[in-house]
Amino acid sequence: MKQKQTRTILKKIEEIKEKHKKTEIKDLQLEKAERIAKHLDSFSDSCSECRNDLEELKAETVHLAVLHQLDSKTILAYREFVQQLSNHLKEKHNMTPEGTGTSIGIAIGIAAGFALGLSVFHNIAVGLAIGLAIGLSIGAAKDNKDKKAGKVI
Repeated sequence: MKQKQTRTILKKIEEIKEKHKKTEIKDLQLEKAERIAKHLDSFSDSCSECRNDLEELKAETVHLAVLHQLDSKTILAYREFVQQLSNHLKEKHNMTPEGTGTSIGIAIGIAAGFALGLSVFHNIAVGLAIGLAIGLSIGAAKDNKDKKAGKVI
């Protein structure tokens, strides 16, 4: 039953993509909704909240698919719903949003690079560049590791 729900969700998302403008599709975060549907399906055997969320996602997606026009209120409501599902996956199943490792790596790299630039190189620009490069590479490696482990929303 769950896989049928997920197939229905993915099919309806494709219908929405065919029917609406690219900007609306981007605003709805449909790629994220697809990934969330697959993750909810994989956790639904052991998590009752995921089972319920999968059913709600199906209902919301079917509703969007029948609409001929999307207003900003509808788009915002769907985005907030997708964000709630994403939060559940983060909190209960230790999943991470796409690009989290890179963001954290860059922030730490810039901070470390600033300190190195002031103390070791006596040139903030050199320190920032080195710190940014190191932070970016470490963050990207963390993202790739999470993606291979199937932990990316």
